[in-house]
Amino acid sequence: MVDNGAEATAIYVTDYSRVDWELPEEAERKTMPAPTAPETFADATRLTYVESAVMGGMGPDLIPFSETEEAERFAETHGGQTIAYGDIDRTLIEGIQMSEMG
Repeated sequence: MVDNGAEATAIYVTDYSRVDWELPEEAERKTMPAPTAPETFADATRLTYVESAVMGGMGPDLIPFSETEEAERFAETHGGQTIAYGDIDRTLIEGIQMSEMG
């Protein structure tokens, strides 16, 4: 929508530091839950993200955390790297989306 002149005034995403989540060990493809309660969301610009092979609740995604230490532990445990909101760009998102197709 940015290509059409839209500008976001607020962006909210699931904050996995606020969610009691667990990844089943037996699952072939690890997938985070997709909670919808209002208290599970946070301002996207204030979170630390993890790029990993773990799927988001709705498919390939960055996994956001308000607690940077939790993001770092997630990346260590499940593989991946942490990314600040300001470092997320279209190329990164397209690469994540393409990884599901490959």
